[in-house]
Amino acid sequence: MIPEAQAAITLSVSVVLHDSDLDLLRSTLTSLEISIAAARAAGLIASASVQLRDNASPPEYQTALEALVQELRASWADRVALSLDLGSDNPGFGAGHNRAQAQSREQAGADQLLILNPDVYLDESALTEGLASRGRCIITSIETWRRLRPPSFC
Repeated sequence: MIPEAQAAITLSVSVVLHDSDLDLLRSTLTSLEISIAAARAAGLIASASVQLRDNASPPEYQTALEALVQELRASWADRVALSLDLGSDNPGFGAGHNRAQAQSREQAGADQLLILNPDVYLDESALTEGLASRGRCIITSIETWRRLRPPSFC
């Protein structure tokens, strides 16, 4: 299943938001936590953290987002660390992920960074298959997949 030489990694996941649908975000984060648990059970992930970066959404949105994060922290317990950065500016998608990546390396010493949109649903086996493939798998959006049409997957 997993090559013996492959050590479990520290995974950091970055999600950048701007007034994103919170119900979709909840589904995304729930599916992510399930996929992380499966990869941890397979010995591929030692620890995982999720950094949410909000790029200057309205105050009422940020309040609702904070409530969602508190709820998820309580239900995830210590299985996945979840942090929230409420930005007062909107530097854009890429800059938001760059900030999250810098933060994750400083705080968690992450080996791998997964950049994730807030409206993605991960299959339970997505991270296990992607990490076990040693880079031969890609995880992308359906639209990008359709556009690229790669010859093989995993």
